[in-house]
Amino acid sequence: MWIGTGNRLGYRFSPFKSSIAALQHHAFQLPSDILRPVCRSTALSPSVEITIVADEPHHFYNRMSIGRVIYNKTSMEGMYLVPDTWYQDNSVSVWLNTVAVSIDREKKSVQLGTGETLEYDRLVMATGAKAATPAPAFLSHDNAFVLRTAVDAQAVRAAVQRIHARHAIVIGGGVLGIEAAEAMTHLGMRATILHRGKRLMDRQIDVGGAQLLAGYLSHQGIDTITECKVAEYQGNGRLRAVRVENGRVLEAD
Repeated sequence: MWIGTGNRLGYRFSPFKSSIAALQHHAFQLPSDILRPVCRSTALSPSVEITIVADEPHHFYNRMSIGRVIYNKTSMEGMYLVPDTWYQDNSVSVWLNTVAVSIDREKKSVQLGTGETLEYDRLVMATGAKAATPAPAFLSHDNAFVLRTAVDAQAVRAAVQRIHARHAIVIGGGVLGIEAAEAMTHLGMRATILHRGKRLMDRQIDVGGAQLLAGYLSHQGIDTITECKVAEYQGNGRLRAVRVENGRVLEAD
């Protein structure tokens, strides 16, 4: 099992692969995973109608706990941050599993992948970040995944069972990488984190904190290798090993 955990920031166009809200009656735009501004807008003007278009199949959930979806036997239970009734109560309609493919600024309309069109008074594109793959052909292997959404986490869980994986290599020692590796241990697997930085979570914590984190992960059965850059991914159809720049070869399922 192989998991890449990097993120790439920036807008995504043609088609839009995240969330677009077409807002009617003088509302403002928001991303599908930040709903607090909606409460403010509907409270200020009860006539506001808000439409959210998102390519994910799930309503607003706790993305910070995405690893739980990998090992939680109830999948998304407890992950949603507002009840289903909240949307109707706040005049919010949500198009899930839907992609916006084009915008006509003159006509103030959004063309959806389903062929339907939404009109708006105000439009905000909130496309956020997307998962960055460790290598161009990384996802062409049936045991390689990225971890950014609940759908990604569900795919990892399904693959662990399908291929009877016992050892996972996680590329990246940031927040998502740590969470992914720990999730693997909840499934009874061994996990190894490969991180090219000098210490784990080098953008979030200092040297002392990274040392404490490495010690904690070690007690959890998670190996960490820092200052480690992958030179080659090995395997056809299914990844079998990586060769890092110092020549060492690491295998996983």
